Amino acid sequence: MCMFPHEMRGRVKTDPRDGVVQRMYETGVNRMLGMTPRVLDSYRAITANSAFTAHWIERMWGHRAEAVYSASEPMGPPGLKEKILLHVGRFASPRSLGYKHQHTLLEAFRHMPDLHAEGWQLHFAGSALPDRQSTEAVNYLRSAGAGLPVQVHANAPYPVLRDLYQRASMYWHATGYGSCEDLHPARQEHFGLTVVEAMSAGAVPVVFKSGGPKETIQEGVTGYLWDSLDELARITRRLASNPESLRSCRERCVPWSAQFSRSAFADRVEGVVDRVLDQ
Repeated sequence: MCMFPHEMRGRVKTDPRDGVVQRMYETGVNRMLGMTPRVLDSYRAITANSAFTAHWIERMWGHRAEAVYSASEPMGPPGLKEKILLHVGRFASPRSLGYKHQHTLLEAFRHMPDLHAEGWQLHFAGSALPDRQSTEAVNYLRSAGAGLPVQVHANAPYPVLRDLYQRASMYWHATGYGSCEDLHPARQEHFGLTVVEAMSAGAVPVVFKSGGPKETIQEGVTGYLWDSLDELARITRRLASNPESLRSCRERCVPWSAQFSRSAFADRVEGVVDRVLDQ
């Protein structure tokens, strides 16, 4: 089961302890040991967490993979919706491969004073590791958001996170923004678990048009995709001024999210196992 493939490149070496040929893989600044082609050839089935990931498994590894979407915990039912734009994702340095572009969303919201005046708020939630870069990322958001209707919930307990999902009217997501999907696939959202969690709680997703989220939402039906920050602002303003559009999209995205549930995941995995056993 592959979350995203690491590119096969770098030097080949032999471990003198057991004679196993290993290949050094490198993605960005991270180095790790990966599987050799011979090891990959030994698998009878490879699954990917999205069709996006399956595409890159075939390009990088030369193997076909079946999409088995990750299991999502339901965050609903939707509560009494408030004027909240929510983003959920780990807090990391803009220099890291796992950067979720919270800073980008904060700056986009800064330039929407009309929404501030109407009572809209932007909330950031997510995990923050106890390292310097994560701490700096959280502190930057709190400092940059001072004077704006912005709140930062670092390492929020599960009940707090679920409550935010249930109260949020829209869900903002920007992973992959500013990088080319074909040149930097590892910087995109490979599946987008939080996008699915938001739909289950009736928070209408407004997400960057890249990677897994292009599969997990139906454009204009269960959510919206954007290519530029101007488009993000236009979609958000249109929904904010049309509560009926928000309500109807919310009613569609809640049942749609069920196809990414734990039981749906189990069914897909069992289907793969059954086919392997029948071979």
